[in-house]
Amino acid sequence: MGNFSGDFLDYLAAKGEGNDFYLAQSPDLKDEEIARLTAKYSYKYEVWLSVPGIIRQRYGNDVPQEILDAAARGEVQTLREMEQHPEIKRVEDARAAVAEKYSMPADIINDMAAAVFIAAASAGYSLHAAHELAQQRQFRESLRDKALNNTMTDEEKQAWRESRIKTRDIIKKDLMENQPEKYLLHLLAKYNRGHISKDDLMPQVADLVQRIETNGRQDKLLNLLKNQRVSRRMQHFKPETLDILSSSVLAKVPQDERDNILSRIPRKAKIFENMSDEQKSKFLSQEMRQANSNVQRTLSSDSIRENMPSVMRQQNVRSM
Repeated sequence: MGNFSGDFLDYLAAKGEGNDFYLAQSPDLKDEEIARLTAKYSYKYEVWLSVPGIIRQRYGNDVPQEILDAAARGEVQTLREMEQHPEIKRVEDARAAVAEKYSMPADIINDMAAAVFIAAASAGYSLHAAHELAQQRQFRESLRDKALNNTMTDEEKQAWRESRIKTRDIIKKDLMENQPEKYLLHLLAKYNRGHISKDDLMPQVADLVQRIETNGRQDKLLNLLKNQRVSRRMQHFKPETLDILSSSVLAKVPQDERDNILSRIPRKAKIFENMSDEQKSKFLSQEMRQANSNVQRTLSSDSIRENMPSVMRQQNVRSM
């Protein structure tokens, strides 16, 4: 029974197939069965786990598919609205309630620009930054047809490129000032992918750690690192990246907290190492299919506004 967490067993009991729930509880489960169950349910389990616990309990862990779909798209505010208001049963009603809570700037009239504004505000960006991001997206949307038809003038292409740069700079500036823990994780991910050298990374890490301490955001950092989606991303961190995380980012964190965070990372990585090449291929293919399915999902004009928070959490500048 120690092969899987209690949460994973709760998920299997509610959403598992066949005898997988009973199989997962076997104390002498073989490594290949652990790998098979992990590969089969990893993505769906992470989505289920991202649904607030109160909502999961409300449905006896058997969360309706429309709520799971909202979680898969990263509709943080929608789920939060349903968590805080149990009388709201339908996801579309929660989306409508969220939209009413944000006062959309009068100059933001494009649906995708409005989606960026709501996503940025709900992800913790300042309203000023959210407005600026929406303005930049609205400008690019005005050239969208020309971009698709490859009919932009040289001046318009240059303006488009400058808008993308402005978007990146707005995100960087606001994160550093208001959510330094998120930018710190973004930098570690860049270093892990080889997009930034250690000499360039370490002074920025020191500055951001100081900002986190000065602004009293240590709890925000710890909560971010304990987030299931973030833990999942950190499973791809190389040993040298994890060493920086432990020795520099978490240097002043109590040892038990540090161990708690770091212990979340290697588990799936170790299981993945034990998979056969065929199992690894199947697992990665499943992950890619799920990701593509989420991106390509068609949304209504109401729900499209809630399809952006996951992008904002990942600091995916290109999607702005």
